[in-house]
This record gives sequence, C-alpha cells and structure tokens, in this order.
Amino acid sequence: AVDWYKGAALSGAGRLSRQAVTIGQDPMVHGGVSVRFDVRVGLVTTEDAAADPDRLVRDAEIALMQAKAAATKRAEYDDSAREAESNRRKLARALAIGVDNAEIFVEYQPILELQTRKVVGVEALARWCSPEGALIPPLEFIPLAESHGLIEAITGAVFEQALTQLSRWDAEDEVAAGLRLSLNVTPNAVGAPEFVDRLTALLADHAVDPSRITLELTESSLEGAQDAVLLNLHSIRKLGVRLSLDDFGTGYSTFDRLLTLPVGELKIDRRFTKTGAGPHRKIVPSVVALAHSSNLVVVAEGIETREQWQMLLADGCEYGQGFLFSRPLPGQGIPKYIRDSLHSRISGGRIPAAKVR
Repeated sequence: AVDWYKGAALSGAGRLSRQAVTIGQDPMVHGGVSVRFDVRVGLVTTEDAAADPDRLVRDAEIALMQAKAAATKRAEYDDSAREAESNRRKLARALAIGVDNAEIFVEYQPILELQTRKVVGVEALARWCSPEGALIPPLEFIPLAESHGLIEAITGAVFEQALTQLSRWDAEDEVAAGLRLSLNVTPNAVGAPEFVDRLTALLADHAVDPSRITLELTESSLEGAQDAVLLNLHSIRKLGVRLSLDDFGTGYSTFDRLLTLPVGELKIDRRFTKTGAGPHRKIVPSVVALAHSSNLVVVAEGIETREQWQMLLADGCEYGQGFLFSRPLPGQGIPKYIRDSLHSRISGGRIPAAKVR
C-alpha cells in the first residue's frame, strides 16, 4: 500500500504505482528456478497536511484490497471505497455466521459426454442463501471466505453434503448411481496439513471409490503454489482421486510445467469455447490434441448453444457442461434430469431443459 502527500508528489505516486506493478511481469530466477510473482498497489493521495496518518494507511489498505481484485493490479482510494469496504466487512461477518448456521448448500451441474449426451458426472457448486432469503453469488462469497479464513469450513461442508448425496444416489436411484463427482478446492484448503487425511476419511465414511472423485483447482491459483500444496496434490493423486486444472488457458501454464503436476484433466475456460472467428478457434483444437497425447481428459465449460456443442465435438473435446444442457440443480433434480435426457436421446428429441429453482 502506498500513501503520498502534497500535490507535487501526487503524479510521482502514480508513476511509482504503475512502475511497481510491472515488476512482476517477468519471472524472477533464483537458483536456476524461475518464480512468477504478482505486485498489487493500493494508492491514496492527500494534500491535507493535517491528515491522520493512521487513516491514510487504512485507506491505502482498502485500495490495496480493491487492487487485488482488479485486472489492472492497481487501485486508487476514493470515498466510495470506504463504503464498499464497510459492506464487504458486513458480508464477511454474515458469512461467518452463515457457515456456523449451515446456510451453505450445494447444487449440481451435469457433465455430459458430448458425443452421446450421456450424463457421466456432476460438478458440486457451493451456494449461500442468507437468512433474508437472498442468494449471494459465489464470486462474492468465495473470495471473502478465502480472505477471512472460512474456506476450509466451506470446503468441508460442501464435501460432506456432496458425498452424502452421491451415496444417496447410489443407494436409492439406479439412473444416478455411479456418477462421477467434481469438487472445487483452493490451494489454501489443499495445503492444510490435515487435508489428505480428512479426504481419505470422508471417502471411507461414505464408501465412495476415490476414482469417482475429481478435485478441481484453477490454473491461476496454482501459479507459485507452495511446496505443501504440491506434495498434497501428489498424495491425493496416489489415493486414486483425479485432479483437474480448471479454467485452463487463463493462467501462464505451459505444457512442460503442466506435465510436472499430477493432473488428469483439463477444463477449458468458457472464453475459449465461444463460437465465431478469432484466435480462440486455434487454441481449443491444439489444447485438445496436446492433452490427449498426454493422456489427459478434456472438459469444456460454458456450453450455451448448439453451435458451441458441435464446434467442440469437431475439435475432439469429449466432455462438457453448460446451460445448453442444464443449469445447476438441487440434488433431487439430477435423477429426473438424467431420465429426461435418456428419453430424449432414445426418441431423438430435443435436449431437456432443466428448470431453475
């Protein structure tokens, strides 16, 4: 965080902040190892000689938090930022209470084999409904959970609910028995010393074969991952759990680096699965070919149109998910969706439309 005083220095502060964020554009080489890192800058300026230094530091920290969420990597404090930070803190307190009160629940988005439209698995997605009945978007509460030490509790709640649901489908509904389950995790959660033991115990408690489970981590989150995270990833893979690199194409991974990670699946980010001319049209076939040559499964996200579906089939992508097939559903909605989908495939009808709750 940077704070600055007097008009003559204001432009200097701006230059300094712009220069600072460029430092991380090139990797640092240490001991022959290339290490990537990020620089974020929060900036507050004042011409008030009587300004409270402590308040300036607090305002700079608020701007820094904004910069961490901004593509530009730098942010300058303004008065609206104070209100936004106040609202953010209120939401964080509500989330902490919500976690204790079991307000986190799970919905499931089907994953299909694109060639046959057969449902082969589901992705478990965390949802938060406040006591007032408002659904808080994951893009709002997941970063809050990470920054306020709540992500492990939420991860645990989602794992418990999703594995319970998987066991219930196995026991009670033939059409949904045997599905694969994809679960999202963060490096902070995976790197916890007890994570592997907890995962092992959960799978045993629910009598779930580890080979049916996929843990998804975003590509960008693994950049510069700590040794503890990488060690646990290898231990998880030894359990038989598949690891997936989510949002592939949005980070800086090369295939050389990718092959050093114990991943078995790539999920292609939705920005590359859109139709129409553009550089993205060259990326998907190349990624699919390289992945298959490395024995990696490929899943496409964000499929919303038939054109996307047909394009991805032509590119050789074998699995996918998106609103064309189904929105996320409550657990009891999955067997019905599979039955409707099966009937549609047999009759040659249209893709069944899953209703939104």
